Amino acid sequence: MQNKKEETEVKIKDFYGACLLKALDYRLLRLEQGDGDFMVFVFHDADFAAEEMLGRYWDRNVSVDAKTLVDSIRDLKTMLHAGASRG
Repeated sequence: MQNKKEETEVKIKDFYGACLLKALDYRLLRLEQGDGDFMVFVFHDADFAAEEMLGRYWDRNVSVDAKTLVDSIRDLKTMLHAGASRG
């Protein structure tokens, strides 16, 4: 059984899906080391809508401001590189 904290979290391995969630103002809680050589992005998902947004992303049925998306990409790349240099 998951606790309340885990119930409001969504974990995603896909970098660009994570960028989309960040651009949509989902709060990034942390990065976790995944199996192998990749990171998992953990977002706060209080309204349980992140999975729907990711589905809309894969269906090419979601729009975000281009600059906001580019800023999200840059921010998450910076976080990944900072984590890699520490580990």
